Amino acid sequence: MMATWAVGEKFHRVAVQPGSTPKNWDRRELVRCQAIGTGIKSEASLEGQVHPALGNWDATRADLWAELQQPLLLASRILETVGLPWVSDFLIDNIFDTNYPGSVAATSTSSPPYSIVRHHKASWADAERRARWNDSAQDRLRDEFPKSIQWQIDDEIFQKRGWNGYTCRHPRGAFSLEDLDNYHTIRRFDKISPHEKSRNLTALVMAEYPTRLAELRRQGKAQSEEYLLTAFMTTVTILHELGHAIYWRDRRALSRHLREPFYGADLEMELGDSFVASIFGGWTPVSIRELDRLKRDFSFADGIAWRQALSWDHHRIRPKYRAHYSIRVDYIARLFRQEHWSTITNMDEATALIRPQLSSIALQTVGLHKTLEHATAAIADFHCDGRGRDDGWVWNRRPGAWFRLPQFDDDVFPEFELPTPPTDAMREPMPREHVSGRDVASKRPFSGTMATPRTIIRVTSDEPETAGDDKTSSLARPISTTVLIRKAMSSLAVPRRIEDSPRIVNVSRAHAISVSRTGLGGMYPPRVRQTASPLEDTGYTREKKQQAHREYAKNSTKRQVQRFISCDGDENENGNGNEDYGISSICLGGNGRDSQEHSSEPSVEELKKRLSRLIGVSLAELEKLFEKS
Repeated sequence: MMATWAVGEKFHRVAVQPGSTPKNWDRRELVRCQAIGTGIKSEASLEGQVHPALGNWDATRADLWAELQQPLLLASRILETVGLPWVSDFLIDNIFDTNYPGSVAATSTSSPPYSIVRHHKASWADAERRARWNDSAQDRLRDEFPKSIQWQIDDEIFQKRGWNGYTCRHPRGAFSLEDLDNYHTIRRFDKISPHEKSRNLTALVMAEYPTRLAELRRQGKAQSEEYLLTAFMTTVTILHELGHAIYWRDRRALSRHLREPFYGADLEMELGDSFVASIFGGWTPVSIRELDRLKRDFSFADGIAWRQALSWDHHRIRPKYRAHYSIRVDYIARLFRQEHWSTITNMDEATALIRPQLSSIALQTVGLHKTLEHATAAIADFHCDGRGRDDGWVWNRRPGAWFRLPQFDDDVFPEFELPTPPTDAMREPMPREHVSGRDVASKRPFSGTMATPRTIIRVTSDEPETAGDDKTSSLARPISTTVLIRKAMSSLAVPRRIEDSPRIVNVSRAHAISVSRTGLGGMYPPRVRQTASPLEDTGYTREKKQQAHREYAKNSTKRQVQRFISCDGDENENGNGNEDYGISSICLGGNGRDSQEHSSEPSVEELKKRLSRLIGVSLAELEKLFEKS
């Protein structure tokens, strides 16, 4: 478990910025707030049929599958009552059309979207239209999805990878975990898929869930609070994986980086969490017990908690310590009682039952909101990547995924205040209005974050990275100008593949996981420090580094969408991509395909221009630096 960052007296001013103060769980507070130690005995008594989209299970683990009936019934109720609006946003429009409001593609007929627009939030979306969208989504979930998704109980994913679930984009078969979701394997299975536009998915759920439920039943504890908490977290995992399957079921979603779009105003790139957060009103349930302890002793006896999801709707800054609020056991018990569901007649009543009774202020607050009804904790959302105390702190993120505001997606300085993005740092795409089944142009067309085209240089390298020799940032440690020039010149035309999947999900996201940069095959792509001042031969001081960091944050408004274009530009509409995906290029607001002419065999003058923009000096100054070196 990562050590908590101690704020020294020198930097005590940080405490005034929301989200900068850590707080650990207090067991006495958890007991007082009815999160553990309640003595509640309540039987899970849900009745009815499992939703067809959740019903196609591999029959090889029939003994454990029986313990999943109550979690599956609860997931079915939640999906049918409050989950359909989120699902329908993926089905209303063709999200892979280049004219889709959330697309950033400039050419070709099909491209993975950058973001999914929220039709139900549109001013023109009246109750009749929303009901029609939900009904259509329900029909497609029942008729089409069961043919494409098979569910399996898996014995390996948790102990070997720390995943509580995983959505594999091809049949699981006998593939080892190391071989799952290889891009070329997915393409081969897509070619032989019996479905015209969809692929066969395998949604994996860790065996620890039903195994623990069966053990508690054998011990006569099938009505205990731990049984209820375990069954509820099983439900959450099933819904989480369904959220991923909704998107990846379509074969057009495939790209080499296997990256997902953002949903709505979400700041984090994780569709499973997005679906769960939409169900529970902006919160995702997590285990209070950290991952390492869960692997040794799998139990939710320490309780579970709501983890705040970050959205541009409410948040303008990424807290260093994410807010968590305990979940009451009696709330979980109500969800598993048939009598509470039998009286529900509409979505509003279901929402009142499902969503936590947390103040809206708590959702909108960056940092903890004082409450007497819930135990609280503020857990670090960053970790040390092994480069040392002063220079090695980075934000938490899943491999291959991005944070929507680039200034909060790489290095973090725990002792300094965070820069606040401008109000226009992110603009959510608006949906097109639907009239009689046909689309008309919206009065508020997609502006995204691409109001002004910019030149973006992506510098990559195939050289091995070590904890002591970081090549991902020119500002990571003191470095001479000569060394910087040599490294930048060597990396400007060297390709690197980025095939890390963002689909890694841990049981406990409440605790940071320390992972070195070297162990994830380049999961941290280099960020270009375009606004840094020229480096001095004597090295880069800490004050100058922090100033450069702030300048970088101020000028990163439109960088990420254009980065997305440069990543996707390698693939044509048939899915045939350049084998050197991720090659350094200059993107001028178009797609990556247009930039390949500039990036293949660049001239010396072109490299000098790129280097000039990279380190923030004029060509004349650059020539002088070359003469000195």
